[in-house]
Amino acid sequence: LATYNHRCFNPAHKHPHPDVWNWGVRQLLRRVREEVDKVNPETILFVEGAGDIGREFADGFISHSHAWTQETFTEPFVRFLHPDMRAFESWGASGATTPMGFDKLQKLHVWNSVNGHRIYAHAASFDKMAPLSLRTRLYYDAFPEICNNQMSVLDVDCRHCIAQLFEGRNPILTLGNDTPQDVEAEISLPVHGAVLLDRVDSTRYRITGNRVSLKLKPYEFRAFEILP
Repeated sequence: LATYNHRCFNPAHKHPHPDVWNWGVRQLLRRVREEVDKVNPETILFVEGAGDIGREFADGFISHSHAWTQETFTEPFVRFLHPDMRAFESWGASGATTPMGFDKLQKLHVWNSVNGHRIYAHAASFDKMAPLSLRTRLYYDAFPEICNNQMSVLDVDCRHCIAQLFEGRNPILTLGNDTPQDVEAEISLPVHGAVLLDRVDSTRYRITGNRVSLKLKPYEFRAFEILP
């Protein structure tokens, strides 16, 4: 079931509300959840599309937002509002009106990783994307806060990279270079800290006046715990 949102304002249809179809999707998911639980309450129910209107009835969601929005998916609203939804976001391609080259697929994957989306791997591009996906998996395993915790309301000021902040015992900073060139990432943090700790390779970077800089390779994704 793909959970597109279809609003209808046609007066000839005499809908009591333009979101009748969307509410129907919610009711359908509720009924499916009830019926499968009668057979096996351990059933895992996945839905295509990040349908937050029915989020309490599904265990996870598979979506292709970059392709479905013609690459205008630039704000992680659902990830911010509903971190418990377990949305698996693709890196593109499926449903795209124009072909996406390898650079574009890598760029979108890095964007997904920085913003804490669980990753859905397209089979057609899996082999080429495997090194990048496995690196993301390595960081997600070391930093469960990226996928599970609330995204911070505070914005990270950064140059030559993209960044996000996640709440935790100590805040978690994610960084990504979504370009094919080496960059010198310059970050200004909205929270106080003394050191950035990479749990994967144990490297540390000193924070001075809430600022830090580091080098990122092409399409490199990293995460850091901000230590006091």
